[in-house]
Amino acid sequence: MTESLFSLNVLQLKYLVGALAGGAVLAIATALTGMMLWQPRAQNPDGSFPPPQRGWRGVLRHVPWVLVLTIVGIIAYGIVMAVACVLNPPNW
Repeated sequence: MTESLFSLNVLQLKYLVGALAGGAVLAIATALTGMMLWQPRAQNPDGSFPPPQRGWRGVLRHVPWVLVLTIVGIIAYGIVMAVACVLNPPNW
């Protein structure tokens, strides 16, 4: 009985390891998003704020990158799943 009490069998505990890794990623993403949201706004040398930007650049400047990546991931997943369903129809 020389087995250690703290031996971690990754194959048996793969969901636990995955949950811990996912939680660490979400914690880092939350911290980085919070730091980005609380940065002071950029000012011109004369003290005025720059005019608002038009188009996608202005949207991407004000939407947190975590939300942008989430939306892009959902769209990519939807496209991949639609293509997979078209290529592999159900066999009824």
